[in-house]
Amino acid sequence: MPGQGCIRANAMTELAPHDPRVLGMSNQHLKELRGTFLCALRNVAPSGDGKLSKSELAEEAGFLAIASQGLWSFARCSTDNTQLEGFKTALMNLLKERFDHSNMC
Repeated sequence: MPGQGCIRANAMTELAPHDPRVLGMSNQHLKELRGTFLCALRNVAPSGDGKLSKSELAEEAGFLAIASQGLWSFARCSTDNTQLEGFKTALMNLLKERFDHSNMC
């Protein structure tokens, strides 16, 4: 929710462009976040048999990592919970639509 944000999001936004060490840590964090999302997606969306391919799952995981970072960054400067909730709902609806059209259920 709106607030100052977590230290990772703050460091990624403010320090990483100017500090190679923070940039490396930020990239590692995004890699781990993508990996976590990929594991979750594999659990609900096994590839093959007309379902999402491995590369599509990896693409979705990358999108989720970046989208979540964007929501965290936006929350830093927002004072409107309703707007933030709306963006979260829009993201979840996009994912639901993507998965529903992929014969995953």
